Amino acid sequence: MAREISKEKKKILGPMIRLERQKLRLTRKQIITDGQGGQICSATTLYRLEKGRVIQESDVYFNLFHPKCRII
Repeated sequence: MAREISKEKKKILGPMIRLERQKLRLTRKQIITDGQGGQICSATTLYRLEKGRVIQESDVYFNLFHPKCRII
């Protein structure tokens, strides 16, 4: 079963990710790197997401909010 997030929720989640990242004093590079040295998304994608633009892949949102990535 695929995990999906509605477009309306994605528009809200992006700026929330930005606020949390700033609150935790993390750089964009730090937030897009997962716990194993891999990359969740590009810095450009994160920038767009934080500005409220909807990106197609719901997994990016899930991975940015995953505990290994320090947000939530």
